[in-house]
Amino acid sequence: MPRAQPISGCKRGRENEGVLQESAHIRAVIAHADKIAVDELPLTIAYAQCAPWERWRIVLMNAQDDSEDDGSEPADPYHLRRLAAARAHALAMGGQDKIARQHAAGRLTARERIDALVDAETFQELGQLAHSDRVEDYASTPADGKITGYGDIDGRTVYVAADDVTVKAGSYGRTAHKKQTNGANYAVKKGYPIINLGDTGGGRIPDVMGAPGLMSVLLRIDKPPRDRRVPYIATIMGDCFGGPTFFAAAADVVIQVKGAVMAVTGPPVLAAATGEVVDAQELGGWELHATTTGQIDLVAEDDEE
Repeated sequence: MPRAQPISGCKRGRENEGVLQESAHIRAVIAHADKIAVDELPLTIAYAQCAPWERWRIVLMNAQDDSEDDGSEPADPYHLRRLAAARAHALAMGGQDKIARQHAAGRLTARERIDALVDAETFQELGQLAHSDRVEDYASTPADGKITGYGDIDGRTVYVAADDVTVKAGSYGRTAHKKQTNGANYAVKKGYPIINLGDTGGGRIPDVMGAPGLMSVLLRIDKPPRDRRVPYIATIMGDCFGGPTFFAAAADVVIQVKGAVMAVTGPPVLAAATGEVVDAQELGGWELHATTTGQIDLVAEDDEE
């Protein structure tokens, strides 16, 4: 398949073999895509419903390859249906059962939290089609359990990273860590405040097994959030161990939702290591951090607040 190129590289008359170059060919691709009926695409992630700038990105990501259609369904030479299906899979997160479980606990999903936080129609997601770098986990890790991107709050651009607890309990994998840190690095360069919506049980086994695995998800001392020049807000919105706790330790403001937990590790690990049996709220509940440790600045009644 031809290598996708930035729009600036697609100038009329340029002769680079194997790269989508000619503006006439781009128009042909768009014309083909516009003939696909909306109801033929999964959910509503149809090409015809995308914003103009999104259409160009789809075109440049899905240049025609040499594959043959087997006739079982309408031809899709530019993989628009494949792209739509991948997006639908990412938006479905960990599935309806896990989403229902999150709602039953009185909590919003990661995507709902972002929608409630930023101004309507301003969130631009990064790495939506990312997944674990372990082949056996490709299908079970939509967005690799970490939703990141940029949006506006009262007109000001911010960077947001949210743990998706419906995907492997929101655990951190290598891909998710790269998404989070790359987005934060760019936010610092642009002067955007950083907001982390925490809800995870920590590092994902086996991604972080051994020294190489652990080193791949560490917070570097010379990179955000430890070294930065922008405001940083961390929220504790579920049972948070590992990552969200470390982010909170480096944040300017920490907000914990009542019922959520913030600790380095959970009660089962503590019991196995020391034999001490502790309730999760006693270990890292909001009352402990608000009145004893001083690790949080504000307390929220629920996700909406």
